[in-house]
Amino acid sequence: MGESMIEEKLPVLKVHMLGGFSMEYGDKPISFRRNTATKSMKLLQILLHCGEGGIARGKLLESLYGREELADVANNLRVTSHRLKKMLVDAGLPEYDYIQIKSGIYRWSSPMEVEVDVHVFSNLVNSSKTETSEDKKIQLLKSACWIVNSKLNNFFKVILPVLNWCQVTERGMKSVIVKPIHIISKPQF
Repeated sequence: MGESMIEEKLPVLKVHMLGGFSMEYGDKPISFRRNTATKSMKLLQILLHCGEGGIARGKLLESLYGREELADVANNLRVTSHRLKKMLVDAGLPEYDYIQIKSGIYRWSSPMEVEVDVHVFSNLVNSSKTETSEDKKIQLLKSACWIVNSKLNNFFKVILPVLNWCQVTERGMKSVIVKPIHIISKPQF
């Protein structure tokens, strides 16, 4: 099913996680209608955020269900995964096995290129750390901040909720976001 889709050029799936969650497939916004606060949507966001590294099953179960008293958590995860796959197709994405499980690690997989703003941001910041040219470093950090700033007209309407969100992630996103803002806000003489 997936190989023929990869051969044909599919539109890019753009995922916006900074300043609120939304997705675009090509130039069309993806609408999940009333399904925006479901476990399936939470699963989607977790998988997209974790990227190629994926997430261990135990950690995924904890993230999705926490301390909920469920009779069969494994079955609930299967049902949630199935609902997510159906939601994606109903929203206009091609039929595909989007959730890959290998050695207890759950990963997002898709037949199209996926661009996640959080990953683009992190890549720009990480590139700036190894850049030796101050001008190029500043440009990389400005590009990273532009990603965040472009979400809303008022920069701090985005930054403050993002910083709260970052406090609960393990990736230390708070320091990743704050440092470039501090560096580019210094006067350049």
